[in-house]
Amino acid sequence: MADYVNRMGRTARIGNYGLSLLFLCPHEAAFVDRLKENNLNIEEFNDEDYYSYVEGKIRSKYAIDQPAHAYLSARLKAITVDDRDFKMKAKRAYVSFLRAYARLKDKEIFHPKKMDLKRLAKSFGIFSTNLTKKEAMSKEY
Repeated sequence: MADYVNRMGRTARIGNYGLSLLFLCPHEAAFVDRLKENNLNIEEFNDEDYYSYVEGKIRSKYAIDQPAHAYLSARLKAITVDDRDFKMKAKRAYVSFLRAYARLKDKEIFHPKKMDLKRLAKSFGIFSTNLTKKEAMSKEY
């Protein structure tokens, strides 16, 4: 907790206002209670309003007739398939994230086995992988 609170505090310098935005998976929601126990001002972010705004901007900019998330996912998949270097960097970033997540101290909240690894991989641009947990922890990545 102290590490996270310190990082949040770094958003404000020399008496200036700071803001920290935290994204949590549903199984990590208990972390909000831990933050509140430490007297941190927590406000829920209405992602539906933001999503609608971004959806409209993307659809108008790219003149697409499909949901923005489907369009962006297809574009990311095409880049990953066509660019081997990009795919390797995506895998390294994915593995780096998994390693960092596994080192988090509060296993009640941050438990790697509770993560949806396929969805997580997609968020890194990895749409099909045979990367096992053993490989993920190897020195190759």
